[in-house]
Amino acid sequence: MGVAGADTSAAGEAGASNQPSPPLLQNGSFELGTLSFWTVTVTPSEVGRAIYAQWGPYDGNTRSIDGKYEAAFWNGTSDFQGDLHQTVTGLTPGKYELTLYVAFGLGLNAAYVYAINCGPQDTTQDLPIADGAADFVAVSLPSIDVTNDSCTVGIFADMHTGDWLNVDDFVLNRLPPPAN
Repeated sequence: MGVAGADTSAAGEAGASNQPSPPLLQNGSFELGTLSFWTVTVTPSEVGRAIYAQWGPYDGNTRSIDGKYEAAFWNGTSDFQGDLHQTVTGLTPGKYELTLYVAFGLGLNAAYVYAINCGPQDTTQDLPIADGAADFVAVSLPSIDVTNDSCTVGIFADMHTGDWLNVDDFVLNRLPPPAN
């Protein structure tokens, strides 16, 4: 006997394919309240609090894009370089798009979003660090050519003491193949 309310017909099985696919990136919005599933590299390694998940409320409103948490790059005592990335495996070759939201202050040395080890060419997008972005702005890598079965996506920042950068809602999606 089946589970009450479960559709075990062939039509129910076919309809299951219309369900949204699970996200390719795990904890892409940092809603676990941690950086679980992400790899963090900070140079120099002895720098204290530099990349971490933080609660996003700001002036009584939620500042994070899609929930309560975001990832933050900040250190009040030392300059540092920070990298936050995740490697996705089991990908089908094709074109992919990475989207995310960033907010950052003035004074960063460098910051960019990247997709590497996905195929024949790495893809990067520099952030407009001269302008700053006090509120979240969308950033994307719209055409990542994946020819391998894996891809590493992330964000890098070279920061002065007291500089800040926040990131939220990393999403990697496979783009539909071009129509013939």
